[in-house]
Amino acid sequence: MPHPVNDFIIPEKVVTDDKQLEKRIRAAINEWAAGYKIDAFKHLGDEISIEKMAL
Repeated sequence: MPHPVNDFIIPEKVVTDDKQLEKRIRAAINEWAAGYKIDAFKHLGDEISIEKMAL
């Protein structure tokens, strides 16, 4: 018999204060966006608002 879905929920760990992680996320977004050759995307990672980061 299958387990209930609740048995597989993993609680998240909020890491919003991890500035190094935020910096890496922004850099990754900028690298991804640069591939589109659209000026509005050029610094997308720097321009977005990151409200919450969780693992």
